[in-house]
Amino acid sequence: HRIIRLMTSITTVKTGKKTTPSVSISSPVTSNQQTMEGMLTAEKPNPTPNMQMMQTTLLSIQETMIKLQEAMSKNNVEIKSEMGEMKSELKSEMGEIKLEIHNLDDKMESIQEAIKKNENRIKMIENQTEQTEKKLEAMDQKITGYN
Repeated sequence: HRIIRLMTSITTVKTGKKTTPSVSISSPVTSNQQTMEGMLTAEKPNPTPNMQMMQTTLLSIQETMIKLQEAMSKNNVEIKSEMGEMKSELKSEMGEIKLEIHNLDDKMESIQEAIKKNENRIKMIENQTEQTEKKLEAMDQKITGYN
């Protein structure tokens, strides 16, 4: 009985269902054979609860995947929105920075002009100082020459 059950209960990998038992005994069909087939059919475990559990698990996984997909889609939309906001903020900041750079360039030009003016004044004052020193030396020589 156990050998026949083992021979006829080959489980398929894909479906998880047992194949239909087919017992081939070389003796003519008797009531014993029919009884054995009936016993084999009666001994088959009921796959329904196990299948229901698998189906429930699969549905739960599917729902979780749908929720994840919705969350990812929502996050994608939010990220795109935030990126757009960041781009506009960066453009605004860049505009302000360019304006500040332009203002600094203008200030640099005015500082350079002031430096040139001051250098020219210094040269003029140095020339005036030299001329004054020469006049003082000349006057000093005249005064020492009179004595």
